[in-house]
Amino acid sequence: PAEPLFRSRQVLLFSIAFGMAYLAQFLFLVVLVEALNCDEYLAQFLGLFIYGGVNFIMNRRITFR
Repeated sequence: PAEPLFRSRQVLLFSIAFGMAYLAQFLFLVVLVEALNCDEYLAQFLGLFIYGGVNFIMNRRITFR
């Protein structure tokens, strides 16, 4: 029935949200470290907030709507 298809769609959307959040965090990290000469550990710490925010928004608006 429709339940396995729904779950497969959710897994796919969750994976896309994860990828987008990771990409946003990685780009943020590169900009801070390479362009702004920020400490790597501080940039990684700040990037966690970028990752968390993007992941939350993507999952709320796309995966679990």
